[in-house]
Amino acid sequence: MKKLCSTLTTIQAVLEDAEDKQIESKPIRNWLQKLTAIAYEVDDILDECNTHVSKLNQSHSKLSRYSLKKLLYRHNIARRMKQVNEKVEVIAAERDRFHLREMPIDRPREAALASRETASLLNQSDKIHGREEDKDKIVKILVNDVKERQEMSVLPIIGVGGLGKTTLARLVFNDPQVKEHFDLRIWVCVSDNFEMKTLVKAMIESATGGSGKSSDLQHLDAAESRLYELLSKKRYLIVMDDVWNDHQGKWFELRDVLSCGSTGSSVVVTTRQKKVADIMRTLPCHCLEGLSDEHCWALMRQCAFEADEEVSLLGIS
Repeated sequence: MKKLCSTLTTIQAVLEDAEDKQIESKPIRNWLQKLTAIAYEVDDILDECNTHVSKLNQSHSKLSRYSLKKLLYRHNIARRMKQVNEKVEVIAAERDRFHLREMPIDRPREAALASRETASLLNQSDKIHGREEDKDKIVKILVNDVKERQEMSVLPIIGVGGLGKTTLARLVFNDPQVKEHFDLRIWVCVSDNFEMKTLVKAMIESATGGSGKSSDLQHLDAAESRLYELLSKKRYLIVMDDVWNDHQGKWFELRDVLSCGSTGSSVVVTTRQKKVADIMRTLPCHCLEGLSDEHCWALMRQCAFEADEEVSLLGIS
């Protein structure tokens, strides 16, 4: 485990740069997908170990700690961890090919949060490539498929960093059908701060356009009561962008506060982690795929050249 933690720490230092560069680099994108897959494998093994330990603690069996069953289990776990370590080392060695910059892992939390903060507005001067079908599918679910649901619906958008989850959520949030369908729309950037009072106050600020008196909301009870007033008997849409919280209890606490809207009220969540999506979802996840080569080229051309500038790539106009 110590060896695995050490290797993962060296990978973590370059993750931020890798996530920034993956849109323009298919090899980096493939590398991140392999890293995600091995992370799920490690998570499964750790979950299995925790379950096994919990069963042992709850058991009143007087079997020896060196019983055959326990020894076989330890041997099996050790073998699987060795295999995982070998896979992780191969993945770690591949990162040298990409010349990725190392970022400080222990950056001040405020700086990390500020760099990830998002807002709901779309930049109308930029054309969004390759996400119209994704947007239409999610809008249909929110406007048509769940409009008669009594319970709040939660639809996660899941994908690796830099793939366009926030942009897709903005497209949905600003769609004319969505604006007409919902009585109230709220956007909140969550990141790794899933504290109840912070989230409730952020939702109130979004719902009121910042006109609420924050001095009246210093206590959680007052903030929850105010949010209840804003959401009660309204069909609302809340976008929770960039969610990292995987503590089920924290989500259940917030969910109970939000469960006061009218039929069809919905929450859209963007996250990089399947575990987060599984905790929160009531609807199937929308797994965001990479852009096609055609859309990638259109995006790169838009970023690199003026609108009226003639461009060719390998002889193709």
